[in-house]
Amino acid sequence: MQFNEKEFLEDVQEKHMREKSESDAYAKISDPEVRRKLADFVKYDGNPMISRALDEICANVVGRTMFKVLMAKMKVQKRKSLKIEKIHDPEEGSFYEDGVVYVNFYESNGAGKNGRYYFYIKKENREIKMKLKSLAGSIFHEFCHALHDISGTHISSEKNVLCIDETLFKDIWDDDEELRAICCVDNDPICDHCFDMVQSIMKSELFRPRYSHGGCIDEPGLAGCCPKSVDLSKFEDCINASEVFMNGWRKYSID
Repeated sequence: MQFNEKEFLEDVQEKHMREKSESDAYAKISDPEVRRKLADFVKYDGNPMISRALDEICANVVGRTMFKVLMAKMKVQKRKSLKIEKIHDPEEGSFYEDGVVYVNFYESNGAGKNGRYYFYIKKENREIKMKLKSLAGSIFHEFCHALHDISGTHISSEKNVLCIDETLFKDIWDDDEELRAICCVDNDPICDHCFDMVQSIMKSELFRPRYSHGGCIDEPGLAGCCPKSVDLSKFEDCINASEVFMNGWRKYSID
């Protein structure tokens, strides 16, 4: 599998760079400059684990482009820098709020601690599997929310269209904003699926698309390990219905 970088970048321009001032600011940032310029826009305490995660994100064309778009918009809007802060709270996952990305519970190598999972589907037999989260993946995901916030396109949980109350989509994806940040919903190529696909290609691993916002299963040894656990029976019911949201990444896949 290869990643169709040309089509991805064209779609990013169409989706996110609609103002000439933003497009001009975006064009002035070269790919090799992204990681260095990031220091002017994203502040944190110098934690080496976070530094390595940012290195990893910027080495990925999807992550690097996400930061370029974000920096261009912030420059045009004369916005102050965003922050990354580390928290230690067993009741919380990582999240974005009011200009701050909060990251929580990762090993020193950036891998998710035991129990910090998300679901994917094993294509060969449609078996539900769990994969540990990564710090780089979580930071990318939360900065997707930051990008939507700064773009004025963040979807309020009160304005859900797909993940409305008492539906399977609500149970599995939580809300429309999470669904957009994870999948290519609304033809937005800056999302977890595209980032994770490139990560898989770079690491010569099989790409396993994330299939829910939450993770974990209530079974011995795992109960309570994740703040957003998923009812497995509802998850199974939702697989077919979710297919319409799951395949946007294929547009950027070259076999």
